[in-house]
Amino acid sequence: MEANPISINVEAGNDELTILTGNAPITNRPTASKFSCSVLSISEYINKLKPSPETAVIYFDSKQALVNLYVNPSNELSPVITGHLVPSVELQSLGINQNKLFKAKDLANTIRFMRRFMAIDDYDRVMRFLEKTNLKFTTDYNDKDDRKGNLDKSLKRTITSEQLECFSLQLKPYQDFEGTLEFDVDVLWDIRNNEPNFWLESIKLQEEQEAFKRVIFQQLKNNIPAEYCVLDSHV
Repeated sequence: MEANPISINVEAGNDELTILTGNAPITNRPTASKFSCSVLSISEYINKLKPSPETAVIYFDSKQALVNLYVNPSNELSPVITGHLVPSVELQSLGINQNKLFKAKDLANTIRFMRRFMAIDDYDRVMRFLEKTNLKFTTDYNDKDDRKGNLDKSLKRTITSEQLECFSLQLKPYQDFEGTLEFDVDVLWDIRNNEPNFWLESIKLQEEQEAFKRVIFQQLKNNIPAEYCVLDSHV
């Protein structure tokens, strides 16, 4: 893009002329400070720094498993502290109910570190299955077109393998909180890119985690002084 010509008239008698070119500095609009921490830190912040009960709002979001402390929602520059309820490291590595896919070798390596949380019979049975995976699958395609409007297109895949019953785990559900849950885990698999992929599911874990979370959130609410405004998502 060509610059537009500029005409400058200089009056007689001026000894010096200064011309400045360039762009004006960009001004950054200030934003609110945001902090991320454990849900336990919310009550610690309130008890130690004592934000004004007249302005502070504590919001419990059960669906997202977090607690937000808005020090002053009417002030856009007021800090926001977000406390997260984080699953235990062991649960994160297993990816139960998270659609986390494993190759047989990778899942076996992960289960190996869970030995202390499993009954020895369950551990041995799962490891034998994964280390000697013998999944067989056949695929039948049917693609017929008689060019008279009749189509017959289908895909049939049959997988045969040894049966693996569910196994039990006893794990801590969330970081920073004591207590364990015992639950059954199903090992599921499917053929993707011509090789077996595994993932883990547990209906009981999902139910127990939700119940455990409700207990934790209620304990946190009980630790917040009554003069503060507490909101709940009720989800």
